[in-house]
Amino acid sequence: MWLNPPEFLRSRYLCYAAVYLFFIGLSSSALGHSNPYETTVNVVSYGGAYTKSQMLAYVRPWEAATGKVANMIDYAGGLDEIKSQVESANVTWDVVDIELANLINACSAGLLEPTDLSLIENGADGTPASEDIPQDYMYDCGYPSVIWSTVIGYNENAFDGDKPSTVSDFFNVEKFPGNRGLRRSPAGLLEWALISDGVAPADVYSVLSTPQGVDYALDIASVLKPHIVWWSGGGEPAEMLSSGRVSMSTAWNGRLYGPIVDQGQPLGIIWDRQMIEVEFWAIPKGSPRIENAKDFIRFAMQTENMANQTKHISYGPVRNSAQSLIEDAVKPYLPTSNLDTAFKVDSEWWAQNMEHINASFEKWLTPKPEEIERQVRF
Repeated sequence: MWLNPPEFLRSRYLCYAAVYLFFIGLSSSALGHSNPYETTVNVVSYGGAYTKSQMLAYVRPWEAATGKVANMIDYAGGLDEIKSQVESANVTWDVVDIELANLINACSAGLLEPTDLSLIENGADGTPASEDIPQDYMYDCGYPSVIWSTVIGYNENAFDGDKPSTVSDFFNVEKFPGNRGLRRSPAGLLEWALISDGVAPADVYSVLSTPQGVDYALDIASVLKPHIVWWSGGGEPAEMLSSGRVSMSTAWNGRLYGPIVDQGQPLGIIWDRQMIEVEFWAIPKGSPRIENAKDFIRFAMQTENMANQTKHISYGPVRNSAQSLIEDAVKPYLPTSNLDTAFKVDSEWWAQNMEHINASFEKWLTPKPEEIERQVRF
């Protein structure tokens, strides 16, 4: 072995080393450019028409502006997956569309990154962000995105005479017969049950804060039990209404817009006591692509992009500066255009009470002996 190799070998070694370093550098550069942690972001939402509206208003424009890729992932809501990812230190989601009650619980459990207010820019008209977005829409760990509501939809062909027009009509199965579509959750059902029986909207959560009040609401809702068809996905109510499987159904208002406006389905919307809620973007704690997540949220929070989403689904933007950019044809279908009798859901109350009320709800769903006997007889 040469300790001091001849000149010709020394030159050859240097040549090999140069070639090796060149390709290592080239490979590293290529890998750095395609590193998914630098060039991608995983965005999670509810699928269907809602995700499509986000794709068209936010995802594709963000990709075009940044040269990066946003992977859309569907989920059914809730906190189980977020909790599992964070607690196992195996976070794969970066941005999640989340309901307020879940946001509150996830934030208090340390499952989400804190809000970075610097991501919310001034409105397109120059209005400061703190004035452009109502302060009661601002929460730790979340970025308000859209205003949506749960409404009651109905098939216009299901009723020969008068059409249903109030929340009380939903519970009147004699005057307005047919099956009722319901999301399998006590939220919304209990509030509407009380209101339909004459409880003042301002007193609803006080009544529901007692065991007797919960039983009272469930007892009112019992008239629906033989007629209930459960739904879980946002697109199901419109499908059940159009097919005639149900005559009336609770639904997220934006999921009825396409069937009515684009498809010409004979569906109507009852805006009476629509249940107004605000949706949020959130970043799971430990997101591996947090800078891309923040940049995506920054982009989605811009006035023009929020207004653009209303072209694809009838949910209202949270920014006041976006209102003047909404097309007139869409406005009648927005929750924010039908606020006269709107009911604002108390998401903080549900965040504190859902667990024990859901237990009562599930117990209520279990058929009583007399109900089983009635089903067997008929």
